[in-house]
Amino acid sequence: MRQFVAAIAVAWCVGVVAQNHKQADGIDIVFLIDDSRSMERNDPTEMRKVALKAFLDLTQETGGDRIAVLRFAGWEPKGKPFLVYPLTQIPRDPKKRTETLKAIKKAIEEKVTASGMATDFNYAFSVALTEAIRPWLKTNRPLWIVLFTDGQMAPGLLPLKQRLGKEFPVFYKPAEQAIMILKDAYEKARAGVDDFANLEFARKELKKRHLALRRTAEDLFGRLVARQAKTLFKGRKVVVSMVYLRSAAAKQQIRTPSDLQKSNAVANHLVQHLGAKLHLVGRRRLKSVFFDILKDVSDFWKPGLLRCYKDISVGLKPDEVRNIPMHIFQGTAVTKVILFGRSAEFEPRLFRGKEAVKGVQVAGIGERYRILTLRGLPFGDYTLQIRSKTKESMVVDVVAYAQVELQWSVLSEQSKGGPLIAGGSFAFGIAPSGSQPDEAQAWLALSVADKKGNPLTDPHLTAAFNIKLTVPGAKEQPAPTRYTALMKRWMLIKGVGSLSEPGTSDVVVEAKVTAKTGGDNAITICQLPTIRFPLKIIAPLLRLSITPSMGDEFLEFEKLVVTGEIVAGKPAKEQAEGLTVRFASDKGQETAVTMRFSEGVFRGETRLAAGRWHLKGDMFDNAKVSNAEKVAFAVRERRLSVEPGRVVFRGFTKDKLKKAFTVTYEMADDEEAEAEIAGITAKRSCKVSAANQRFDIMREGTEIPLELMAETSEAAGDAATVEVKVRLKGVPQSEKTLKVPVVYEYVRRPFPWWMVAVGAAVVVFLIVLIWALTRPVFTEQQFWLRTENQYLLRNLGKRKAPATEQAPNSVLFVLKGSRKKPICHIKPISSEWTLVVNNERAERLVPLKHGSWITLVRGDEKLDYRYFDRQPTEWELLGVPYEPGEEYFLIIEEEP
Repeated sequence: MRQFVAAIAVAWCVGVVAQNHKQADGIDIVFLIDDSRSMERNDPTEMRKVALKAFLDLTQETGGDRIAVLRFAGWEPKGKPFLVYPLTQIPRDPKKRTETLKAIKKAIEEKVTASGMATDFNYAFSVALTEAIRPWLKTNRPLWIVLFTDGQMAPGLLPLKQRLGKEFPVFYKPAEQAIMILKDAYEKARAGVDDFANLEFARKELKKRHLALRRTAEDLFGRLVARQAKTLFKGRKVVVSMVYLRSAAAKQQIRTPSDLQKSNAVANHLVQHLGAKLHLVGRRRLKSVFFDILKDVSDFWKPGLLRCYKDISVGLKPDEVRNIPMHIFQGTAVTKVILFGRSAEFEPRLFRGKEAVKGVQVAGIGERYRILTLRGLPFGDYTLQIRSKTKESMVVDVVAYAQVELQWSVLSEQSKGGPLIAGGSFAFGIAPSGSQPDEAQAWLALSVADKKGNPLTDPHLTAAFNIKLTVPGAKEQPAPTRYTALMKRWMLIKGVGSLSEPGTSDVVVEAKVTAKTGGDNAITICQLPTIRFPLKIIAPLLRLSITPSMGDEFLEFEKLVVTGEIVAGKPAKEQAEGLTVRFASDKGQETAVTMRFSEGVFRGETRLAAGRWHLKGDMFDNAKVSNAEKVAFAVRERRLSVEPGRVVFRGFTKDKLKKAFTVTYEMADDEEAEAEIAGITAKRSCKVSAANQRFDIMREGTEIPLELMAETSEAAGDAATVEVKVRLKGVPQSEKTLKVPVVYEYVRRPFPWWMVAVGAAVVVFLIVLIWALTRPVFTEQQFWLRTENQYLLRNLGKRKAPATEQAPNSVLFVLKGSRKKPICHIKPISSEWTLVVNNERAERLVPLKHGSWITLVRGDEKLDYRYFDRQPTEWELLGVPYEPGEEYFLIIEEEP
């Protein structure tokens, strides 16, 4: 019993709405109720009618809307039996409203009877709905169509034609052939003719043809609603809600709205052409189904409730009284409790303590439901008493709603909107005590109260109060937090603005009071308006580095790459196009570096003179440098030297003397330098020149050649001064000037012995040339393996060649004699092979003749070759001298 009472107490938390019931024109609501025979099985207690009547009492408390109720099953050829109640305005006058609602309820009770023979959605939309909404077409009111059904398309046209013998509706003309085929099958099955004499065949064939007719009718329905979407409903506010009463058999196959859309062609066409909202409902939730689908029209119609929370079933014995604990929340404007019974014989009452609560409005007396409307009651714990007035046991289902109104505001004296550096910390709290955390760069404090301004103290609300905080640019948003966790203390959120651009972004605070409905489901008790708190963000946060690395000494005017790695935040478009940082030196120099954003980082280049440099400040163009204090470095002068210190020429007069000096200039790996001869100052009797005026300087040093010619010996001594300018390529501010002295030492001219040496060398060269031109070399010599394969001797144009491919490197051919009369010799060069020439063993160099036989022997292996000085004739290949006039015979012996 205690567990049951606790469940009721929790279940009493109900949904809340932002009240906007008083609308100038209201809306039009059309209920299309499936009244086929299957409803007797799927809704045996006719709870759909009870739910519909309760819906009217619950939502039409002030009137203003227009209601129509239609039933549909198969085709209705006469009159308008589909019309349960025409589209009628619910009056705002209480007395007239009561009379109108009573008439609608009576019509629902009498005309919705589950007596139809089919489920024809074409009939429902083409005739019933079109006829019912004619008054709506003359207004601009929103239209809500609620379709309630438990099945698929089932036209039921065949019995109609058989019974009446009349033509079918125009929109069924395309299906006439399928109808006649099905009719023909029915007649043959009744008569038992042809294959239909077999009952199994008849059953399968009738099922097949009936399914074909259903498919045709479904296609026609798709065309129908597509046409209505383009004509009747085009440009108007129309919402279609399809409620599917799921039978026990369909429970396993249809679990979600997407399952329904896939399996039910009518649902699919309604979604595709009219944007219908699909809802699945079982018998247990049938009583509150029309309350559940109110969310479909919540954007333009709010009749004082949001959704059903949870139904509690209470078992009552005859004449038994049950007390159910409940709670009315702080800030509640109205609470409504709906009780559904198996009969109308029960009475609800509300108590606070032992005293009955007065002024409770009760609707639905005499019906199988009661609606209790509670207004102006103080929050706290109450007791709902249910008394049975029947002699039989019964079950009463309880569904509750509440309209809770809370308000909250920003405590401006305790809130600060930044600036907050990207990736910094933000503090948040509900009326927190004490100052904000030292780590926080910005903070927000809120207060929560009811509509009368009283601080929120209801423990049932605070325990179920969830606050969702969305901070700008965080990689991970903070999880929703309980109200009790934020009361009187600050919550610190780190990493705010990590993905933000500079500027002002909103901290978004959303809050709602929720309670579990059982399992993992929850319902919203109260939804507070969203608070947007402007927060100024400094972004991005950069970590600056200078290539090669900070702390090392750089060379003056070296290309320094300044890189800004983003630690947090992201750059704005203006920053990405150019973010400027400034450097200053100990000598009072300043320079600005513009960095541009590319491939995820900022990069810029600069060249600095010698000195000690540091970053001037830490804020640049709304961005911040996190390591500004560490960005300090030294730039030193480059080493420049000349070797030798003076260039000394020593030689004869009138001769062009050549010397060089080497310039060494310190450079970084990716730099290039050049030297330029700016000028040469020389004595009158001496000429000094350089072959080029510009030179590229290598890292190991570059020689700059000079040429000196002394006219007389008077030029001896300091002959000239060469002025050299050295600089980095493309960096004119790096230029430096050197002056190199040139000295000339006079030498008397000696006897020219070198001419004798040159003549001797020419004679030796001629001798070697004659020998090379007259020695023999291989030209046409050939080496044959028997008479099957022919080889030209290798190394043509040389006088030695190793031969044979079957025994590599076994013999060596050598040419001797002259080029006109070469003589080929052969010798063995391998100890593995024995060389036999013309049947004689050869161990040293042996001369060969044209046609000589050569044999190589290794153990049992024997290779026979022939040598020729030129291309042999056929007779030379056979080894037989040719004698003209002689007869030759070729004898071929066959083995027996």
